[in-house]
Amino acid sequence: MKKKNLIILLLIPFVITLVGVITINTTFNFIENDMIGIDWSYDEIEGIKLEDKLHKLVASPIYEQGYPPLKEEALVWSVYDSDNHEENKYAKIVNENDNWYLQPLQIGEVKVTCSNKKGNIFKTMTVIIFKEGAIVVQSKIKASQNNIDPNIYYGEYDFDNNLYKQKATFEFEVKTIGDLQINDLQYVNNTPDIIEIDEVNKIVKIKTSGDASFTVKTNNDEMVKPMTYSFKVVKDGVNVYDYNQLLACTNKSTNGEIVVLRKSFESVNNLNNTTDNNVVCFGNYTDGKKIDFTSDVYSFETTYNQDYIKAWNEFVNSNPRYKKISNRVLAGIRVQKDFYGNGYTINLHNLTFPSSTMDVVDSNGNKTTIPALSKDDLYRGPLPFYSLGEHDNMPLIEAFGQDNVGMYVDGSNILINDVNLKNCDFGNLMSNLDYVGTVLETNGNNITIKNSRLSNGKQVVRSFSSTNVSIVNSMLSNARNFLLTIGSNDYIKADLLKEYEFTLLNGEKITSTINNYLMKSNAGDDTLNAFVIGSFTDKEKMRKAILDIQNALNDESLIKDIYKGSMNIKDTMFYRSGIASIGMDTMFSGPFLESSTPSVVNMLLTGLNVPYIPNHVGGMSYPVELNITGKTKFYDYKEWNNLDITGLINENISSFVDDAKEMFGVTDANIGDISIDTIFPIKSFLKSSVVTTTSSDGKVYVNIPIAYYGGGANLSKVTFDTEDLKYDSCKLTVVDLLDKYLSLKGIDLDNINLDKLDLAVIKNVMLKCVTIVTGYEPFKFISVNKQGYLFDEGPRAPQALELIKNAQGE
Repeated sequence: MKKKNLIILLLIPFVITLVGVITINTTFNFIENDMIGIDWSYDEIEGIKLEDKLHKLVASPIYEQGYPPLKEEALVWSVYDSDNHEENKYAKIVNENDNWYLQPLQIGEVKVTCSNKKGNIFKTMTVIIFKEGAIVVQSKIKASQNNIDPNIYYGEYDFDNNLYKQKATFEFEVKTIGDLQINDLQYVNNTPDIIEIDEVNKIVKIKTSGDASFTVKTNNDEMVKPMTYSFKVVKDGVNVYDYNQLLACTNKSTNGEIVVLRKSFESVNNLNNTTDNNVVCFGNYTDGKKIDFTSDVYSFETTYNQDYIKAWNEFVNSNPRYKKISNRVLAGIRVQKDFYGNGYTINLHNLTFPSSTMDVVDSNGNKTTIPALSKDDLYRGPLPFYSLGEHDNMPLIEAFGQDNVGMYVDGSNILINDVNLKNCDFGNLMSNLDYVGTVLETNGNNITIKNSRLSNGKQVVRSFSSTNVSIVNSMLSNARNFLLTIGSNDYIKADLLKEYEFTLLNGEKITSTINNYLMKSNAGDDTLNAFVIGSFTDKEKMRKAILDIQNALNDESLIKDIYKGSMNIKDTMFYRSGIASIGMDTMFSGPFLESSTPSVVNMLLTGLNVPYIPNHVGGMSYPVELNITGKTKFYDYKEWNNLDITGLINENISSFVDDAKEMFGVTDANIGDISIDTIFPIKSFLKSSVVTTTSSDGKVYVNIPIAYYGGGANLSKVTFDTEDLKYDSCKLTVVDLLDKYLSLKGIDLDNINLDKLDLAVIKNVMLKCVTIVTGYEPFKFISVNKQGYLFDEGPRAPQALELIKNAQGE
């Protein structure tokens, strides 16, 4: 009778919610949205006369449509010499009355860069300073003016109109500038074995791969300096100028082609705001119609643990009134061979971003418009790893598996070079990234990501069970959760028939198999029931009993020092995550995943008409290794209030309790706050122990380079020794959620009164349901403990110019 009354008591909030309205239980933390680009009218190469005292520089910022900046950011200009990278030898920048000028100093060639004040968004051009005249040679299709790698790449092949490969050609332009009338230009082919020059039609014909160049000159080199156009021809590379060509090299190719981008791929909105000839749409767009990507995306079976999905779908085979869960993951671009970006942008916004909106009010009463999924949107968030409850019917807790991907690097020995890849433009809320997926994921060994900028995803880079992956001289920006998540698809199942030693609540020791110990009404089930309900008196004995169960499910001796993935990070910048820069992943491994224990939760789900509860769907992840070196920097300061773990796990506990509170007139003073930070109280632990930095206006910031997932065993290893940050200048914080849950008030089974609802204790029971799914191993966080590290009166952003100089070998 006691247990029956208990189940009725626990069901009340759920029943109320099912007939009520779900509220939004979050607070919107708006961020300072960066500009998405810079608009100017300059060509790749410009020229000015030495006698010009000041040459005015003009550019304007581009912001995402519908998201004006909270505070408009100023543009700044810089210059350095092309030959030796010194500043102010050939020219200098002058700022007068908020106007910017280039002042020539002597004949030569300089690189002029315009960037936002933070320095992470930029555009660059070459400027020739001449006395009499100058020759300018450049490709007819505009360069990206946004490249990190100083080299320009062309593929050995083009596509014809039927997408068959043919030897590549490209058009170029020759301009003469200055007072001189320059006639009789001479063309010198410096590499005749590699290219052929059509001087009349201004066409370069590519014959084979290698370093190529040609020179245009006059008969007076002293008066007018010859101009040499240099580039690299990639062996077997295919030049890509439009979306169908991109698909032909990637998703629609059996073995893939080496891609050499010759244009940017943008969203419909951004494309409509430019007249440049080097930008096309990502997707086959017809005016006024939503792009249909159904036949374009690459679909593959998840590489992560799908035991829960398989078990559920087997149940549905015999119970077809329920809906199967897909085990397929989508990728906007599947890359199987090298990919040369030339600094061009790929923006997958129209594929990944929700196409509808909805107006909502947060828990503080603030109204805002947020993205909302339409029924035909393909990117709908990650697959479930496990749902405590029915996946499609408001599960109490849902842990996530693999997400959809922007670029899926599928194979080994692949180079991704100088691409500006982003899954979307997302406005000024990190929560807008919930459904857009991972920006880039690796599935292979010896993959190198170099000179690239990857941004705007639920996570930016995901690398599981990939060995010897390198991220070099790149920038990872704007992640809902982590900028980099590294882990393993490989795992080992708990041996349910192996015997382990367990501690009972009275302190006695017994030896039993996991299967027998956790069986309904046996000792392990009784222990976990007592933990969830809170009907125990000795906190330390309960802790010991719980940890013995966890140790049996996670026998670390079976995986210790057996690494199933590795990565090296060098000279790379991390900027703006929701939680931490790097997440060291491990699989959740709570007892409910193995045996639907404790039985009181099983009975609760049965009472909610959850038709099937899979067993033995957890496991223990193999560890991975991560090494961080060089000029790698973590520009990942966030205001304390913006540290947001809601993207880690899906919960409906707050909705259930909030609706019950309203029905019964229970105030927050009676029950306390209910939010993700109560349900998964990582943030409250961190606040008391992690290192913080306070700015002059009193705002508190935190910078967490590395977070280790808890719940299941996490034996992954991180070593780092960068020029600016050493391991001993960081602080390790261990977050043991078990201690928090052991202190929560429980239900008095002898005094259950169904007429007097005590939501506080019901809430506590629900909170502890999190741990029976996740497991009880602690989370660990490494925070910056170095005074002033990359913090100068407010969070700074990575400087793209540093990446450019690194690529040039400085």
